[in-house]
Amino acid sequence: MRVEGIDTVRGRAAYHVAFTVDGGIPFFRVHDRYDSWIDVETLSSLRHLQHISEGRYSRNTTYEIMPERGEYQKNDDAPRPTVENPLDDGSFIYAVRTAGVRVGETQSVDRYFVPDKNPVVLTGMREDTVTVDAGTFATIVVHPTIKTGGIFSENGEAEVWLSNDDRRLPVRLKTRFSRFSLTLSLTSVTYGAVAVR
Repeated sequence: MRVEGIDTVRGRAAYHVAFTVDGGIPFFRVHDRYDSWIDVETLSSLRHLQHISEGRYSRNTTYEIMPERGEYQKNDDAPRPTVENPLDDGSFIYAVRTAGVRVGETQSVDRYFVPDKNPVVLTGMREDTVTVDAGTFATIVVHPTIKTGGIFSENGEAEVWLSNDDRRLPVRLKTRFSRFSLTLSLTSVTYGAVAVR
């Protein structure tokens, strides 16, 4: 999971974030990649790509998300209504960072870009101290869910460890994904340039 840089989508500056999963067992391999473009001003999703390859199943899906028009479009399908300040699967982890959920608190928001998959629920589970390649961090563990498949599905048992400081770094993520358990740990942090209008 990484921020690739800042691109332009339909004339708007957008963070390009990528999430890749490569792994599996003999005779069943997973090679998934999710790319998201997030408006630097509003933090709304503008585009989301899914390249899924799990065993014999594969698909490529492009979502153009147009918050200014209140619509999203899947591949060449007709546009459909979306929500205000929409989030997609890839931008979701960054939204969890900014939500500021505390232990014992539950937040419920209607920001997932497919309206009937809302609400997005964020629950502060506990405090924890974890050591990963990037260092040792005091964290808050958040349980996020969306009514959809993928890493934040209701059945995925996802937990995100966020540093308990102003940076709210995603230090660790654990979930069940495509029949497997998945654990991601922060390996390094490199601060880039600040986006400007």
